[in-house]
Amino acid sequence: MFGGTQSLHTNALDEAIALPTDSSARIARNTQLIIQEESNLCRVIDPWGGSYLMESLTQQDGRQGVVDHRTGRIDGGK
Repeated sequence: MFGGTQSLHTNALDEAIALPTDSSARIARNTQLIIQEESNLCRVIDPWGGSYLMESLTQQDGRQGVVDHRTGRIDGGK
């Protein structure tokens, strides 16, 4: 859920072999609703927003990428 999922499709349990029955389609839909309700992720735009840890890790990774590029480590340099 934190990976940036824009949509989530839950297949019905019998969808691989035929068109889903009404019962299995209802189970699949209810599974999505349970995930939505119990995770509460639909209530926030960015669950990691303002997180110091994520911001600092991203910044550190970006800086290391610049250093690696300048020293040629990406191209196999010494």
